[in-house]
Amino acid sequence: MTSSPAFLILFTTAIVASVVSVLLWRRRALPGGLALALMMIAVTVWALAAAIEAASISLAAKVFWSKFEYVGSGSALTLYVFFALQRSDSKHRIGSKRTLALWLLPIVNISLAFTNDVHGWLWTSFEISPVATNRIIYHHGPAFVAMVAGLFAYGLLGSTILFRRTVQGGLIGKRQGTAVLLAALMPILGGLLYVLHPNWLGGINVTPMSLGLSGLVFGISVLGLRHFDLSPVARDTLFEAMDDGVLVLNAANLVVDINPAASRLLDTNSSCLGKTAAEVLSRWPGLLGYCSQYNVGHFEVHLSEDPLRVIEARLTPIIEGESAGVIVVLRAITARVHAQRKLQEAHDQLQAQVAEISRLQESVREQAIHDALTGLYNRRYLEETLPREMASAKRRGAPVAIILLDVDHFKAINDTFGHQEGDRTLQRLAMMLDENTREGDIACRYGGDEFVLVLPDTPLADAVDKAERLRQECAACAQGELTDITISLGVACAPDHGDEGGRVLLVADRALYRAKEAGRNRVCQPS
Repeated sequence: MTSSPAFLILFTTAIVASVVSVLLWRRRALPGGLALALMMIAVTVWALAAAIEAASISLAAKVFWSKFEYVGSGSALTLYVFFALQRSDSKHRIGSKRTLALWLLPIVNISLAFTNDVHGWLWTSFEISPVATNRIIYHHGPAFVAMVAGLFAYGLLGSTILFRRTVQGGLIGKRQGTAVLLAALMPILGGLLYVLHPNWLGGINVTPMSLGLSGLVFGISVLGLRHFDLSPVARDTLFEAMDDGVLVLNAANLVVDINPAASRLLDTNSSCLGKTAAEVLSRWPGLLGYCSQYNVGHFEVHLSEDPLRVIEARLTPIIEGESAGVIVVLRAITARVHAQRKLQEAHDQLQAQVAEISRLQESVREQAIHDALTGLYNRRYLEETLPREMASAKRRGAPVAIILLDVDHFKAINDTFGHQEGDRTLQRLAMMLDENTREGDIACRYGGDEFVLVLPDTPLADAVDKAERLRQECAACAQGELTDITISLGVACAPDHGDEGGRVLLVADRALYRAKEAGRNRVCQPS
């Protein structure tokens, strides 16, 4: 296995989804809570399988984990529909026939994926991607379109149910309508993006990430706002047994009621009844400020940092005739804030690692295609690039000139002045070549003291003039140096001397040989 940006992104999605599923599991008794928690578990499986597939090297491993992705994708989208149905109509149970019908599609999809070796309906063949060695191209069969259409229909169905219920104002509440609509649209947009642009973001499947983000938004709404769907019960039973703390202040800002949960959170007891909010909340000026100003809404209040204690306060006004007051609902969210901080730290570390990996990859690529001594492109880069340049020129009907040159009597320079001076000579020549190339030209160290210039859109006559200017400038710039150097150059051009890069290079090499035979320090072209 090997790490990559795709692996890190998908693995992060799996971690976030798993943490959200654990938090949601504690609230699974809420309408839709169990389906949402199970959906996030399925998203975890989906993203983790996709991450392992992205990191796998062998074809067999990639195909196996691609099959396993269908376990997560089918389950996640089916549970998404269950969540939407339960949240939109919490009073009625989903019948066994409807349940079986909804699970039929993922069961068929998973079966087709794991039996593909027999029928080949899902994937007909596989091949290594020419873009990245760690990616494979899946050639899909007839079943793939039907499977994608079915999964997309599930996502569309769930989002439509949530959308319709939100517009009617009964899903999570008017104040959260925007968040709900955004969360409902995420699976649709993610699926469309992956189907229409599969190579976006380096070919990463964004569908599990979009569904995970949707679940995260719903999870925050469920965990953060805790909308109970309870039948009317006795006030005392509900008030005293609530996990959330409740503090009631009248118009004079006096405490008129408090439940046991609030007493524990605020380190007080029923003796605070009748006291002012300033007395009861003196140790927490932030909370006191919200209560005194009747700031309607919900706020995060840090009671202490060491040890960490954080509560969420939600204020609701009470208006009866001319009197007024406020209900303050308090919830301990220390664990959630701690988890958020840990997640943020993990996210920052992953972002830093992704950036470092990208930097190292770019550095390795630069080292692989550049000559260490001169800084010019190396022979490997030339062999990769020249065929593309020749093909492009052939399509456009344009010429490509090649100049092959080397240093005259270079061995004598090494023998007389040493290899360090020989290296310095090559560096000076490389600098001169680099300064005299246009954008689009390619200057390479071909090997030893040989260099190659590839000049697109340059006819033979212009290339010969260019070579002569280089010869003269080389002789001029060597004056005053320890070693005076001259160069011999051979020039050839496509299509005059061939359509293939290797053929034109061979003709330029023969021209260079003629320049050497004719006395060096000169430019020769094919006769």
